[in-house]
Amino acid sequence: GAAVLAAIVAAVRSDGVRAFYAAFRVETLPRLRTEMIAALARMDGAGTAGAVAYMAFLGSVEVVGLPTAPIETAAGMSFGLPKALLVSGIAKVSGALFVFWIGRCFLADAVLSRTSDNETFQLVRDEIGRHSLRSSVLWRLCPFPELFKNAAISVMPVPAWPVATSMFLHLFPYSVLWTAVGVDAGAVLRATEAEPRVPSVLLAKIVAANVVFGVVFCPLILAWWIRDIKRKAGERRKHL
Repeated sequence: GAAVLAAIVAAVRSDGVRAFYAAFRVETLPRLRTEMIAALARMDGAGTAGAVAYMAFLGSVEVVGLPTAPIETAAGMSFGLPKALLVSGIAKVSGALFVFWIGRCFLADAVLSRTSDNETFQLVRDEIGRHSLRSSVLWRLCPFPELFKNAAISVMPVPAWPVATSMFLHLFPYSVLWTAVGVDAGAVLRATEAEPRVPSVLLAKIVAANVVFGVVFCPLILAWWIRDIKRKAGERRKHL
């Protein structure tokens, strides 16, 4: 096992692998970004059919749990702020709700049967059942993969409306951020020497703050929430 791990590390550190990723970053990523922007521009020119096609594409990305930020940024560059916000917001929330519906219809019984002996899981289910909207919002802030968050909430004893509300409150602000970044980037690219445009410093600071929030505060929110759930469960046992 150690020999295999050492071989993998050596391969990753090799000049050939580094050259491959360098070429991918320098040559392929710009081309993919250009092709994505061009495709979105064609969708924008197609009117309603293009908007529907974009929502289907972005919703599918949300369903499988892949990052949507690059797509939403490109949409901001192509569609402009109002239209991009509308179609991105609808697509992301719809994709997340679709995963929730699939989980509730087809996965809930299997998950519950396998987690019946997990005390922490049962405490979380009880808390979400008691405080559906508050707990659904806190669940969205936990540092779990998007697909897991969308699917796991489906097995909780919570109605659909708090879940949909928490998804909107969590997903739409990110759509606003990444769309605004795309609009700003598009303005910079379209600027001329006569009318230059520099990237927004405020947006750069917001993006940096978002990274700090995700890396530092989201794990702290999860730790505090689990501790609070266990504390309240202990108090309820004392009163029995």
